[in-house]
Amino acid sequence: MGIQAIGFLELEDGIDDMQISDSKKKDILQKAGTYAREKVRAETYKRTGMLSRSWRTKFQRVDGNWSIRLYSIANHDIYNEFGSSTNKAHIGFFSNTIDREMKQITDIIIEGVTVK
Repeated sequence: MGIQAIGFLELEDGIDDMQISDSKKKDILQKAGTYAREKVRAETYKRTGMLSRSWRTKFQRVDGNWSIRLYSIANHDIYNEFGSSTNKAHIGFFSNTIDREMKQITDIIIEGVTVK
């Protein structure tokens, strides 16, 4: 997890020595992941409700950095995200929701990092 502040030398100096424990990182990322999961769940197409209940989050390390993974365990989620020859109504619902909510997700992470 990284923060880049350009033009704020005092802020940069204060953040350079900041140490964040792995448990705090996990708590912050879980909070952001839960927020994202709930927003995606609300935007998911509901025919039987199976897809909206299939969203999961997983805390994992990717390339040495801690991350939260938001994924679906339903095997038909790809047809709603990318469409098929018969289903074009819900193309991009996941990526559009994440793009729309990215500012709030980032704010949750920044708030978690800066609050002591």
